[in-house]
Amino acid sequence: MSPSPALSWGVTARTVLSVSATCVRPPQVSSCGVETFNRSVSEEGDGDMYARITRFEGSPDRLDELRRAVVERTLPAVRRLEGYAGTVVLGDRQNGNVEVVVLWETEEAMNDSEESAYWFRTYSAEAADERIIGVDRYEVIFSEIVDGTQP
Repeated sequence: MSPSPALSWGVTARTVLSVSATCVRPPQVSSCGVETFNRSVSEEGDGDMYARITRFEGSPDRLDELRRAVVERTLPAVRRLEGYAGTVVLGDRQNGNVEVVVLWETEEAMNDSEESAYWFRTYSAEAADERIIGVDRYEVIFSEIVDGTQP
């Protein structure tokens, strides 16, 4: 059985996020069909990364429009912001709910992006006729990202 790509989050009730990465190379295990891969792992939250999670609600039929708005319009602008570290967009095609996780190198970078983030999420919601149902900020206390995987 080969390893599945993963992005795992441990989130506290705090209002901000953090990650430190360690590269691990597991041995080649050809008998099980497992290939060598790189993995970034954070075992302890130490203020190295933060995330803002925006929750959207809308029609499942409009998920692709929201994705397009985020990827084609919003994301290029967000990438220009100081301290931007990545994005994950999660969608539920059954109920239309979407969560957009934007990662920041520092709490300060996340806080400095608040005004821009307001306009980005407002545009994205309007473009897909979605409703913003919440915005939360966290310290990343654990993450795992397998290199070379893309959904």
